[in-house]
Amino acid sequence: MKIGISPNYLKSDIIIFVKDLITKLKQANIDFVFSNLVLKINDVPKNYWHKYQLFENEELAENCDVVISIGGDGTLLQTAFNARFSNTPLLGVNFGKLGFLAEFETSKIDKLITYLKTKDIIIETRLALD
Repeated sequence: MKIGISPNYLKSDIIIFVKDLITKLKQANIDFVFSNLVLKINDVPKNYWHKYQLFENEELAENCDVVISIGGDGTLLQTAFNARFSNTPLLGVNFGKLGFLAEFETSKIDKLITYLKTKDIIIETRLALD
């Protein structure tokens, strides 16, 4: 299974969570790639991302099995828009206050890794209005 990661680069301290997620995905032997939005994360040199595979937002979902959107509901909706031509499932991780649409909180990262590793994910179909 290959995971696509699309974080909200505007959220302060998101890099701390992303680095923790990278570590845990590597430990679980789960492949992952990133949206090129990571290049916009503050206080992270662009060359940090050279060791990872990056995709344009619209191409990320086509190159992975699940896309993890890290941020708030707006981030998840933007990720869904970018993935609209793909059947790739999206998984939201709330990095904000409420996160009505997100399935996981950042404090539940270990549970998220377990779901990904065992592929024990329930897919809910959602409709989009034009």
